[in-house]
Amino acid sequence: MKKEIIEKDKGKNKKENKNHDDYIAFLGMMATLDLLVVK
Repeated sequence: MKKEIIEKDKGKNKKENKNHDDYIAFLGMMATLDLLVVK
């Protein structure tokens, strides 16, 4: 699965990669909020 993602990223421009990074950061933020709520 990681290979597919890497190959897709090769075909993308930097703006799309930036959006992907923002999405990963968003998921990380949501995970952090979930941990805070559990505590």
